Amino acid sequence: MELESRQQYMIDKQNELKVKLEQYNKCKKRWIRIDSVFKTLSVVLTVGTTIATAVTGGLMVPILIPTLLATATAIQTSSCGLIAIGYTSKQKSYYKKKTEILNSNLNKLFIFFERSREDKNITIEELEEFNEILEKF
Repeated sequence: MELESRQQYMIDKQNELKVKLEQYNKCKKRWIRIDSVFKTLSVVLTVGTTIATAVTGGLMVPILIPTLLATATAIQTSSCGLIAIGYTSKQKSYYKKKTEILNSNLNKLFIFFERSREDKNITIEELEEFNEILEKF
């Protein structure tokens, strides 16, 4: 009975890590989508305001309108670029790193669990080693 309870403990801990991994994968996908939206938005707005600047510049309108459009293009491009590079990229790399660490720990735990299950004996020392791997995360 002791063996089964230890096995169940190990399985429960692995399942907890799998749930965390799913959460991190969802967050990583969400930040990838947000990053794509900012980059697409930046390109579309830049092209649109650049075309508007070119059109108004050739129509003999007061110089103020093309200047304002050019300024808006520069501000929009730099702000979207800073958001995409500065914030969303950091979030993407953070969640990518977390998922890689979780995957490697889950692989280690799975191998450790299978080895200890093969000999049909999970000792206290093996259980402590298992917990050490969990604590590293």
